[in-house]
Amino acid sequence: AGENEDDAAGGRYHRVLSLLLQGMEANPQTDKQLASFILGIPKILPAVMEQVTRYCREDSRRSAGLRALCDLAKFRPRARATSLTVLMELCLDDDEGLRRGAIEASVERLVSVEELAFVIESYARNVVHNLIHCAVEEDRIAAEEVGEKEG
Repeated sequence: AGENEDDAAGGRYHRVLSLLLQGMEANPQTDKQLASFILGIPKILPAVMEQVTRYCREDSRRSAGLRALCDLAKFRPRARATSLTVLMELCLDDDEGLRRGAIEASVERLVSVEELAFVIESYARNVVHNLIHCAVEEDRIAAEEVGEKEG
């Protein structure tokens, strides 16, 4: 019986949180409260991360979304891995404004935190390493194609 009560309570929590998030999303005047609201909720559900990511993708709400991601990474250890993953993915996004904003937010708000700096720097090194590897591989393939045409 206890497990069913936990499931029911979890379902109610999810519904109430979803309603609150929808209300915030419908009212742009609440953007400044987004980070403090999210930091104050007891459990960060996937729906919360989805909403924050949507905010990041909207030009008018980008700063609120990025601030919320950074605050989650800094102040909510259980949400740290997820929020950092989302933020690092946004640092590689095709949208230049979003990419620039995510990089600036990472550098300005998170690199000063030692344990976060290590994760961010490692991610950046891996991205650069992969880019170099891809460029070398492309050069090798191009050279082989030229050799085949000449031969």
